Amino acid sequence: MGMEGAFRDAMPRARWVRRLLWLMIAGNLVALAADGFERSVLARLQAKDFASAEAFQVAATWSDRLQAVTGAAQVVLLMAAYILGGMWIVQVARNVRALGARDLEISPGWAVGWYAVPVGNLFKPFHAMQEIWCASVSAARWREMATPGWLRLWWGCWLVSNVLGQAALRLTLRAKGVDELLLANSVSMVQKGADIVLCAAFALVVARVTAAQNAQWLAGAIPQPRESPTAGDPLVAVPPALPET
Repeated sequence: MGMEGAFRDAMPRARWVRRLLWLMIAGNLVALAADGFERSVLARLQAKDFASAEAFQVAATWSDRLQAVTGAAQVVLLMAAYILGGMWIVQVARNVRALGARDLEISPGWAVGWYAVPVGNLFKPFHAMQEIWCASVSAARWREMATPGWLRLWWGCWLVSNVLGQAALRLTLRAKGVDELLLANSVSMVQKGADIVLCAAFALVVARVTAAQNAQWLAGAIPQPRESPTAGDPLVAVPPALPET
């Protein structure tokens, strides 16, 4: 049996991904506070509310430091999320094949690889997750399964967050005055709000896909898995017992 043919419980990776996503939500809340402080400094500068140039320099220095620290923390968390999230996606994509799904269009590797391909990354990763979800619900009838609204919410938040992130970066780099910096700050704050929703939505995707796969395995979709789902785990959906005849 090949690597894609062996079912492995994705629960351990799912737990780590979800923990990391909650850390990212906390990081975004701290970054929002830093943006709020930056906005107050810019607003006071615009209103000429500083008593002296020295007072402005002190406030601006603190704002820059907060932005640097929160920005660095977010980059570290994002890189960790890409790695752990990618590992989870590859595993669940392999699992649906082990469960018996056939004729899937996107391979486990490309389910992650498409995120790095311009233009294709606007729709191909979502297509891959659609296939994974549908086959996690029913490997034999995956083409007949509907795409749930929460999966579309996750992908919509992904697109919005990335577009706003690019816009905030470009506005910041091109800003030449207080008004332009305030605009960049506003876009940045909206982006972080969208990112919080995105993290929560992906945590839901991870939980439901993993639970659906384990439920299908426990229902007897594959006879001898290499690793069985963890008994008693809250993400494992246990099917009801059949009545005795």
